[in-house]
Formats: sequence, C-alpha cells, structure tokens
Amino acid sequence: MLKGIFIFCLSLLVSFSASAESINLRYLYASNGGLIGFYDDGQVRGCAQCDFIASNVATMQESKPYAKWHNTDMEIVWGDGEIIPLYKEGGIADEWKIFESQPVISTSMVTKYEPFTQSTLPPDALELKETTAVMIIPPLKTFTDENSTEAQDYSTTMEDWAFYASQARSFFESLHVPVIESDRHRFVIALADNRKVIFDANHSQPQNESDWQLVLYRKGQLPIMLDLTDTESDVVNKYLAQP
Repeated sequence: MLKGIFIFCLSLLVSFSASAESINLRYLYASNGGLIGFYDDGQVRGCAQCDFIASNVATMQESKPYAKWHNTDMEIVWGDGEIIPLYKEGGIADEWKIFESQPVISTSMVTKYEPFTQSTLPPDALELKETTAVMIIPPLKTFTDENSTEAQDYSTTMEDWAFYASQARSFFESLHVPVIESDRHRFVIALADNRKVIFDANHSQPQNESDWQLVLYRKGQLPIMLDLTDTESDVVNKYLAQP
C-alpha cells in the first residue's frame, strides 16, 4: 500500500516538475549508489547516495546537470559513453523507477506504444475502456490432412492453451477482473491523463518471448504482459493494487 502511495506521489511529482521547470523526467535509475535522472532536455541530474523517496527526487530536480544522454531501444548512453541497459531477463531492469515518464509498476509493463490518432488506428484494434484481462487466442490453423503429425501437434497445443486459459479465467474472475478472449493483438487504452495510446501485444517490449500472452490493463495505467501459463499472482496483485 505504501509503495502504491509513493508511486502515485512520484507520478504527481513528475507531472509537476514538467510544468514548473519545463523539463520532464524521462527515466529514473535508482541503485545503491543513489539516483540518476535522465530528463527530456537531454541533461543528466543526480542525487548521490540518495534513497528512492519523493523528496530526494525533488532535490535532484533542482540540482545542476552534469552530463548529456540519449537512448536506444535497449539502453541509455550517457556521459563519456557509459551504458545502462533498459532491460534485463526479458523485462525492464529492476533499477528503473521511471520509464518514458511513466512510473514502473511492473517489469513486464508495456514500453512500446504510440499516440492514438485516427490515422494511426489499426482497423482491427480493440479498445479497452475498463480494467480487463485479455487472453490472446493463438492464430487459427487449418490442415489438409487432419491426421498429420502437424495437425495432431496443433490440436494438442490448442488443448493445452484452453486448459491454461481456463485456469487464468478462474483466477482473474476470483479477483473480479473481467476476462475476454480475443484473436486481436493491437489495443487502444487511455492513460491517467486521458491520453490514448496504441500498442501491439506482440511487440510490447523489445524482448518479447512469450507465445501465449495475456494483457492485463488497469484503467488509467499502462498494461502489463503476462505469460498465460504463469499469471504470477503476486505480480498481478501488486499491479491491481496501484492507485
């Protein structure tokens, strides 16, 4: 609960700093060495040996910048060529607390998305307006010979998917989260500031290895991606508990 309150306060701080100082905290890195902030003016500001608390983030905001930075899809490059990976073990690295100006509420949070406009709206996109779990149905395949090895393997795969889907449905329904099944993988969501964005569940992060995916969207938050075979109830509960 306290962590959720802090993330809420931190998100307000990011918004306030953007309006008050005309700079926005794009990325925040927190480690034993302190805090490193990467701002949208291309400058790096830090707070050495500082704990990850809102007052220290505010102090860092007022400090003098000491380096430049830029990012690629996979890393931050700053100072004299120092590199900090953005991702680790298939998700956002644990040290990142702000990622593209959004509080990191889970390492499996969607990080690749684009602003919504009518011109960028895919015709098959599904808009999520309320907190929802979406189980993405694997592509339908047909076979000339239904007795072939490939056809039998596919049938077994779909039976397995149906089993895990049933388990996941029961779990989310126990949390009173609506569940839908869909063969669509592109979605439109609204963030807390009412901005709408589009994302592709097949490309939610640069490293996206799960074939059986589940999109969990909490209204106003960036979604998280889960493996259908392991919905990780602790991760889900923490995500749904965010303010």
